[in-house]
Amino acid sequence: MSIHKDPRAEYRRKWYQQNKERAKSSRKARYEANKEETLQKQAIYREKNRDRINARSREYNSRPEVKERRRAVERARAYGLTVEQAAELDSINNCQSCGTKLSSGTGNTSRNFDHCHSTGAFRGVLCGRCNKALGLLDDDPVKVQALTNYLKNHVKE
Repeated sequence: MSIHKDPRAEYRRKWYQQNKERAKSSRKARYEANKEETLQKQAIYREKNRDRINARSREYNSRPEVKERRRAVERARAYGLTVEQAAELDSINNCQSCGTKLSSGTGNTSRNFDHCHSTGAFRGVLCGRCNKALGLLDDDPVKVQALTNYLKNHVKE
């Protein structure tokens, strides 16, 4: 068995770099011409290698960087943000309402992306308590102000 590299590999690599669009259109045309056969072969391969494919998928999806990226993409999509904006917001360490230091995970100090429930627009990063309080007050500024006034009138000095 030879350990030498294929002498044509470098030529093919250079050709591909110079002809990406041509190669892409050629692949697409070949696929369209043989679509049924290709789909059948893919289905057969998946059926024969289901356990191997699933194991590889589980291993890949369990990587912390993949989980983090997927979470960022889902969060960005949910709130109409770019992935970069969502990642930047993940670096905020304090609640934008009360100033509590945010933690990862769940609970009263967890990081929550607050959003308007009627429009879906992102508003800010809150701790669990502030986010729950807004939800319990139906995101209504009048109710929030009424509760603030109540507290001011009943504070013990």
